[in-house]
Amino acid sequence: MPYYNFRLKPDEVLPHDAIEDVHLPDAEAAMKEATRTFGELIRDMEGLPFDSEWRMEVADEEGPIFALSFGAKPMR
Repeated sequence: MPYYNFRLKPDEVLPHDAIEDVHLPDAEAAMKEATRTFGELIRDMEGLPFDSEWRMEVADEEGPIFALSFGAKPMR
């Protein structure tokens, strides 16, 4: 079973070891896990500064495979 690595950017959002790396059957399962985990982090945060972005980058043994992002951009 492939090994998947989940990292948040910017690094100061959470310590590197706050999200455990996991073995999952495939990239589709990694996307589901990343979406669930990222959603929980967003739900639990107490606000996001304007003009900021969080990214969760997901990689397997061969390197990065996708990223999820969430941001706050002022409209006026």
